[in-house]
Amino acid sequence: MFAGAFILLNIDKLDAGLAGLSLTYAITFTEHILWVVRLYSLNEMNMNSVERVRNYTQVEIEAARRSPKGNEPRPSWPERGAIKVENLTLRYAPNLPAVIRDVSFDVEPGAKVAVVGRTGAGKSTMATAFFRFLEADSGRIVVDDIDIAKIGLDELRTKLAIIPQDPTLFKGTVLQTMIPTGNYR
Repeated sequence: MFAGAFILLNIDKLDAGLAGLSLTYAITFTEHILWVVRLYSLNEMNMNSVERVRNYTQVEIEAARRSPKGNEPRPSWPERGAIKVENLTLRYAPNLPAVIRDVSFDVEPGAKVAVVGRTGAGKSTMATAFFRFLEADSGRIVVDDIDIAKIGLDELRTKLAIIPQDPTLFKGTVLQTMIPTGNYR
């Protein structure tokens, strides 16, 4: 548009060939700008993978997979299923506010428990704490007299199971779903 306006304003000083050449370059200029924008957006999309790799190299490492010598739980642990949560405080990152603050409760062996609450009340956060996907900021969870923070993640996660509230269908029995390794007692 500017090239055309410039030509019309200076029509008495420009010859037809120069005006045509100017308009041709002006038209191709928009194609080049479109190409530059396209290459920029492709480069930005490709840099997403580099950013992901960078983020994955800075992921906080989980606790040990195995318990230290002398702290291994008994092979039959948990026998009874008694749960004691003492002054548990959880937060998703050190710089974020606590999502669960000083929660304490006991669950007797053999008791059936349903955790109920509104959205955002901390039900899923509490479940992640039992499997140590989210480490306790303070307080502790004790299952059959063993503090779960002191045992390895493999020993903990292979011994506990939670049945989710979502009606998800699995192939096999409920027992096979809860214990996929096949180590039944």
